[in-house]
Amino acid sequence: MAETILLNQMDYVYISETTIPELADGNQIGEMKYEVIVVPQCITLRKTTINFLKSFMSQGGRVIFVGSKPEYSDGHRSNYVDILYGEAENVINEEGSILQTLEEHRIVEVCNERGARDLRYLYQLREDDNSVWLFVAK
Repeated sequence: MAETILLNQMDYVYISETTIPELADGNQIGEMKYEVIVVPQCITLRKTTINFLKSFMSQGGRVIFVGSKPEYSDGHRSNYVDILYGEAENVINEEGSILQTLEEHRIVEVCNERGARDLRYLYQLREDDNSVWLFVAK
């Protein structure tokens, strides 16, 4: 999934479940603020992650699960994630579905001379204090 998103010019960062308990605050983790969190196909989620995602959604954040519902919480079979999964968006684990769901959040698009997206380019967009940094690589 990461390759699909990256190679289709959508910026993203990984969020480690281990950082959530100590760094999460509302729709922010550490210094980073998020509008959308995509949960990749997985078997288990930590309860701290589920609680954060519930809080994130209650504050207007968008949570998208890719694929089927995780069946385990903290490594044990559980239905703890059921309500969150039911309230969040769900997409099938296919490239087109993921990209279509995320399209409205696209910020940068690198196009060729004909105006079509040029997938030979990758980018990263970051904000730092009062500056915005755009890195483009071919």
